[in-house]
Amino acid sequence: MAEIRPWRVLREQLLLDRSPWLRVVEQDVVLPDDGILAGYLLREWRDYAMIFALTGDGRIPLVRQYKHGLRAAAYDLPGLIQLWQTDTTLSVASAAAIGLALLRLGRIARPSGA
Repeated sequence: MAEIRPWRVLREQLLLDRSPWLRVVEQDVVLPDDGILAGYLLREWRDYAMIFALTGDGRIPLVRQYKHGLRAAAYDLPGLIQLWQTDTTLSVASAAAIGLALLRLGRIARPSGA
């Protein structure tokens, strides 16, 4: 398997800082093939966990929630955004446990026919 090399940053400039919700950074980077990509936009935001779970009968639970970018409700995988300002991190196991609890409470949409 071919090695995946990281991009090397030549220049970085902070364009937008709306911490803790969003930061946008512009970078000029050197790609693995030594090409240069100028003006690459990098979005930085809070840590989060997405949960891909299967129920006992092989179905995938989804969350139906309002997505402001769409201006409508949409289905998505259950996920959690880090909402605290400490160095505490949420483990994937904790996120999965919370997702399962929400499913049991009916806060996560059951797949059609369930």
